[in-house]
Amino acid sequence: MKIRSVLLLALALCGCREARYTVVGTNGLLPGDSVCLFACDRTILNAGTVGPDSTFTLRGRLSAPAIVELGDRDRLCRPVRFLLEPGTIRIEADAAGFAASGTPLNDSLRSMTQRLHALAGRCAPPLSAEASVRHRTARDSIVRLTVRTHRDDLLGVLLLADRLSDDEADAAAWQAETELLPDGLRCHPLLAALRGRAASAEEIRPGKPAPPLTLPDSSGDLRPLSALTEAGHWVLLDFRASWCRTCMRGLPALQQTYAHYRDSGFDIYTVWLDNDPAGWKSAVRHRGLHWTNVGGTAPDKRSEAAERYGIVALPANLLISPEGLIEAQNLDDKMLRRVLSARIGKKTE
Repeated sequence: MKIRSVLLLALALCGCREARYTVVGTNGLLPGDSVCLFACDRTILNAGTVGPDSTFTLRGRLSAPAIVELGDRDRLCRPVRFLLEPGTIRIEADAAGFAASGTPLNDSLRSMTQRLHALAGRCAPPLSAEASVRHRTARDSIVRLTVRTHRDDLLGVLLLADRLSDDEADAAAWQAETELLPDGLRCHPLLAALRGRAASAEEIRPGKPAPPLTLPDSSGDLRPLSALTEAGHWVLLDFRASWCRTCMRGLPALQQTYAHYRDSGFDIYTVWLDNDPAGWKSAVRHRGLHWTNVGGTAPDKRSEAAERYGIVALPANLLISPEGLIEAQNLDDKMLRRVLSARIGKKTE
């Protein structure tokens, strides 16, 4: 009897290590669509299907809170990032899209987000340079206060990761905030990935050699980026995806630029960051894109090419000289034509 009691107690203690969670609501997906919870490394933690009323319910167990994203299986829609913790988490529309609530950390995150929206409403553009600085300072103060309140939990990590990903943020100041986190949180994979990306960005600057890339085209043949520069061409290394509306809207102008300069030594190497290869292959075929097009996403949804070049938003590009050096970054079509006109010599129209 005593042995049996000890075993029952041990089983009960083991059961307490994992808590239950429920994620319910809607995130804009249609009935029948897949809905998945992704970990920071893009591992699928849970999955289900959107019901006829456009809502979903995911239930599971977790041993510790985690930073997660909710979206469709192919990650074609904008994911909702939140904290997975014990209890019922409700996903619903808010002023910025969709947000989580119903559990302590998510309620704190939503409260902060609402304060930021209220601040933005009081500072409607256009803003003067001075007003813009004041707005940014006020916004950062709200975020910094929340980070410091949650320095010992994952909400602090999530907010710091968002700030370090923001091009307008003071990276040094927010990096200093990460140093105040406990050791276990400071080494969180989300922050470690951002530190690695920042290190890569230091190597992706004008005048630096372009890191080598060799990726498969639509037929599966490997196409090295270096083959274009070795041929003496100026090359636009172009990152985009078929699901990115801004990327697709910009294609006609890029096609015109290509047609104007291709006979003068200009080429394009587009890395498509689609999770589903059929998407970019269809876009290439139907848009009639006659330059080099390659797939840049692996089956596990990771992209070594994007990581190597520090790509955090789409579309993105780098202009590479025939010597293989980075000439410029993130040129819009007018800027690209000006640079090509100066380097190649053919006048813009």
